[in-house]
Amino acid sequence: MRYIEIQHSETGEKLIIDTYISRYKRLGMGFLNSLKLQPRFLKHITLTQKIEGYKPNILNSFFVKLRRYYGDVVYIWTAEIQEKRLEKYGDNVLHWHVIVGFEYDIDFGKDDIQRLQLYWKHGNLDCKPVRRASMGYLMKYISKSLDLSIEAKVRRIGSSMIASYLRMSWNKFQNALSFFLRFNETVDLFSMFKWTYKGAFVDFGYGNEKEKVWVYLHPPSLWKRVFQLDDTDFSLEPF
Repeated sequence: MRYIEIQHSETGEKLIIDTYISRYKRLGMGFLNSLKLQPRFLKHITLTQKIEGYKPNILNSFFVKLRRYYGDVVYIWTAEIQEKRLEKYGDNVLHWHVIVGFEYDIDFGKDDIQRLQLYWKHGNLDCKPVRRASMGYLMKYISKSLDLSIEAKVRRIGSSMIASYLRMSWNKFQNALSFFLRFNETVDLFSMFKWTYKGAFVDFGYGNEKEKVWVYLHPPSLWKRVFQLDDTDFSLEPF
């Protein structure tokens, strides 16, 4: 279900939540949190296509070559329709916005931009510095991507490997870290657990005897789910 209705247990206020946006917002938070733990310099790379068309693995080769040459990079990307071409020619030609975090010891210059252009075989590449990445900056592109009037099979948003425990607000992450620091444990322990919006858990046993044991729970929220709705249940304005 894409939409859920939640209600505040004290005030009775109700809200409709787009779970797609919530999911990808958590992905954005994970990207930003990874930068807080390991600062990097950022580039905003725009990849355009010359002709209309889409292949599910169209970005794979670019990212494989990017990682092979530059090593440890983190990135998040969104797809978007080239609006000017759509208005002028009616072509649903995609382009992609990619925010890439490079390690600071990399001396990035014109040669690197030319190298990246060689990696992208489907059209043009533009590369600009990002002075400061924020959730607002990322959500501008995430929201546009979710509003695409293209086939559902087209992947709209993706990223490099981002640990599930980073996909929460920075405050929640700090609270979880403070909890484990009381036991002389650090963030290295986080990867041992499975993380959800509720907290961290481990599975014990197999099959019907499998048991979920919660290791850490985020403080309870006053907002509770009361209803879930399909896209066809009612008409919603874009969030």
